[in-house]
Amino acid sequence: TPVTALGQPVGRINDKSGRGNHLTQTTAASMPLWQQDASGAFHLAFDGVDDFLTAGTFNMSASDKVTVCAGLRKISATTAVAVELSAASTTNDGAFGIFAPDSAAQYTFASRGTLLAAASTVDAQFAAPHTGVVTGTGDIAADGCRLAIGGIQRGITGSDQGTGNYGAAYPLFVGRRDDTTLAFNGNLYGLVIRGGESTTPQITSLERYMASRTGIAL
Repeated sequence: TPVTALGQPVGRINDKSGRGNHLTQTTAASMPLWQQDASGAFHLAFDGVDDFLTAGTFNMSASDKVTVCAGLRKISATTAVAVELSAASTTNDGAFGIFAPDSAAQYTFASRGTLLAAASTVDAQFAAPHTGVVTGTGDIAADGCRLAIGGIQRGITGSDQGTGNYGAAYPLFVGRRDDTTLAFNGNLYGLVIRGGESTTPQITSLERYMASRTGIAL
């Protein structure tokens, strides 16, 4: 049943790629709400308690490279998962995740082959509450892990990520880690996940698109 008014719970977001990776939530109390902010931008509002969406099997095994771009507004300074492949991207091989925030860091992008790499920013200008376009790019083979906020690189590491591709049978979680912890308190305006290498012009175009959905200038 499509939402028809602000404040209604959302139990499904359809995957626009045609691959069937729809995000769903069957528990009414854990559904984010469809809302509109003061700039007119529509979003999903997550309560920071138990709201989340998930795609049960999110196959990323065709690539050892990924681009993740999200339009976010984080309200809380408590560590939270905005989006994560697998139950824990920090310990499961072939996983990735965006944390908003992450302990002392304002944002972190984690990418893992058989070893973990994490790119973070510790900058007061991104402290909660903060609205922005957050982009993470991971490359397991080339040991690349990069975090950008608003189209500007804010964190990068060349730490060894080991070997392998991203996972074939992990669930994807949006708004909470593994339906148990690290609940995101804030708004999600849009989310794009691409397996494979993205060029700089492609990433720039994606970030501008996401900024338009988020209601901010880029």
